[in-house]
Amino acid sequence: MNTLSRLLLKYFIYSCVLLSIPVFAISETTSLLQQGKQAFWSGDYKKAEKLFNELIQKDPTVAEAYYFSGYVKCRLNNSSNLIPDYTRGFVESVSKDMEKVLQLEPDYKGEIIVLSPREKIMSEWSVLALSYLNKGEVDKAKLAFKEAEKRGGLIGELYDFMKNMLISCPTDAIMITAGDMDTFYPLYLQVVEGLRTDVTVLNIHLCQSPWFLSMIGKNHPWQKHPLTLPFTLNNSKDVEKILALYQKPFTITIPEPGASVIDDIITLSVTPISGGRGKTEVYLRDIVFLNILKNIPKRPLCIASTVKHREFNFKVYREGTKVDPFAHLEKRGLVDVLTLNPNGVSEQIATFDRLLGNEFTFRHFPNSEAINRYDFYINEIITNYIYAASLMDEGGQQERARMLFKKLVDAVPGIRYLNNKSQRDYLLGLAGTVNQ
Repeated sequence: MNTLSRLLLKYFIYSCVLLSIPVFAISETTSLLQQGKQAFWSGDYKKAEKLFNELIQKDPTVAEAYYFSGYVKCRLNNSSNLIPDYTRGFVESVSKDMEKVLQLEPDYKGEIIVLSPREKIMSEWSVLALSYLNKGEVDKAKLAFKEAEKRGGLIGELYDFMKNMLISCPTDAIMITAGDMDTFYPLYLQVVEGLRTDVTVLNIHLCQSPWFLSMIGKNHPWQKHPLTLPFTLNNSKDVEKILALYQKPFTITIPEPGASVIDDIITLSVTPISGGRGKTEVYLRDIVFLNILKNIPKRPLCIASTVKHREFNFKVYREGTKVDPFAHLEKRGLVDVLTLNPNGVSEQIATFDRLLGNEFTFRHFPNSEAINRYDFYINEIITNYIYAASLMDEGGQQERARMLFKKLVDAVPGIRYLNNKSQRDYLLGLAGTVNQ
């Protein structure tokens, strides 16, 4: 072999060795990530924690490793009774993981467990704020909410939507929510900005917790009207006693739907639903809901438009016929109101015209990415405008309907970025701006 051939062979071998290093490193990183995720989804959070820590030590540039690491910490500390005892140190730890995700990958493309990194930041600091509110430490709660914003957790698109949802509620309403975002954003608006403190934000899942029911049963600077219930819950034994009272069929009286006089009432027969093995399943949240029904129309009851599964663990009968407790819902902006005296079409048009035309504001739907990530919210907004315009059209107010659609296009510029071209062009056409 001549000198040139030997040099070429050495160069080839040397290149292969060099090239094998990153290939091996990528392979090891991928392997650790997959093992960690498998451990997480199988519920072995201790093992997952070890694997993600090892991965971060070997390669601190993997955004998904930090994302799962933050969730592992939450799962290791998961408890329905944990919220009142949340600490800033714990929240800092989870938040920093999510902040690192955004630093490495601002538009995170990895696997989503429940919440996006920014949503998780908002959720964790909001839970801390809720723990402060439970102790009556409102100033600390404000700081916790502001910390969420400072660290990138406040998402403009969600802020706009939830603000408009809160604005949609009638005066002194109780608004039922079911998730993190539709609960924490309204609370943020009430505590930090003092918006619509006449509304009680009632997360139906937190109603399972006695501390939450106790908290919203009191007057607060951020909540004008405490939730009135005919029982108090100081400990688990109190809960057991209340649940026992509702284990068998019973009757309640509520105002007559559509009655012009509040004193007109009807009697409902209520039967708990049997669960597995014939066991009766009674939930505290359902008992709370039944008692709220009894107070209508003193306080309007709203269902946030984000609440899609209105499951009720009781069967309700009127004069032997099964009835739906949610049968008398009336759309009002971004909430549905359980109304006992439905408004006429002209009143509904006036309400929508005021809400959609003057009070709603949308400032954070700037591009196609935001629109498509939060398509549920933009579609809810569109639904409201279409519903209101249809009422106007049926009432012979076609020009008013067209002006409302124009308001939609002007107020929500993201409409122009909708992926569904036919829907986009239809809306722009109704507004008379399709060629603009």
